[in-house]
Amino acid sequence: MARERVLHGNAVIDIDVDELVKLAAGFDVPRKTIHKAWGVALKKAAITLRRRSLNEFKEVAAPRSMAMVSRRIMPPFIFRKSGFGLDEIKLWFGLNRVKVKDLKGRITGKEPPRHSLRDPNTGRFIAASERAGSWSLAFNSAGELGTQTYDNAWRSKDRKNILSRNASGRLVAAAVPLYDKIHVRIEDNVIADAEELVLKYFTHELQWRLKSGMWKGDLT
Repeated sequence: MARERVLHGNAVIDIDVDELVKLAAGFDVPRKTIHKAWGVALKKAAITLRRRSLNEFKEVAAPRSMAMVSRRIMPPFIFRKSGFGLDEIKLWFGLNRVKVKDLKGRITGKEPPRHSLRDPNTGRFIAASERAGSWSLAFNSAGELGTQTYDNAWRSKDRKNILSRNASGRLVAAAVPLYDKIHVRIEDNVIADAEELVLKYFTHELQWRLKSGMWKGDLT
């Protein structure tokens, strides 16, 4: 069976260069100071954007471990482009399905009964998953992923996961889709305010360098 396609989201934050030039023109400092302030502003913004993305992911998915979330929200990339300089940030976040065992929530529903029936031909116990019957389990997310239902499934031995067999008979762990929920939240609550955040950091950095006299070291 082919491996499930990995879903991910990319969010490119374009900064209005004309707005930057106009903003920088209001500070009587060397061009070198402006570029330094811009570089620091982008780095600070990148850290803030990642932290906000992690918080959104945590709120929606309710993961058992933040380590899993950290692997999915990569540190933002900062691209150098022509003209003013650093004028683009790119966020990458993995949105492929997450196993039930990695999320907080409750598993409810009817499981296949335990039994001691043997196959008349082989003498082996017949797996409950292979017996005729109708049952299903549901995972109720502690976050905002709602309820997912899995037919002909049963709990794992540790009771934290839901297992079933795919079309080829292979045992697989149930997973919960993330793409729609997470992508929309990050777009609305993180990316929408990103440019404003960068410009705010840029302004504060220029003000600090001007007030502290740090800009004088850039005259040489």
